[in-house]
Amino acid sequence: MLADPIPQLKQQLHAEIMTILSRYPLTVGAEIIDVELSRVSKLARGDLTRFSLEKLIRILATVDRRIDMRVVDVSKNSPRQQLSQRWKREKER
Repeated sequence: MLADPIPQLKQQLHAEIMTILSRYPLTVGAEIIDVELSRVSKLARGDLTRFSLEKLIRILATVDRRIDMRVVDVSKNSPRQQLSQRWKREKER
């Protein structure tokens, strides 16, 4: 089983937000993304504990960014995949 993907996704979105915000003083950045200055300050320090994945996506939408996602099957040769394949073979008999 893979590790929880949410923290990594949040980090990716955070990096994009910070790229945008780095062009402005924090007070201006807070106005641009419509988030309270205290929360933008936490965001700038990398404290994502109070930011949901959904909120980070909404922040990016505020500055005209679109999020594209894709699902990739990484189960090749995993124990779960092997069990599934064995079950399919037995079912075909």
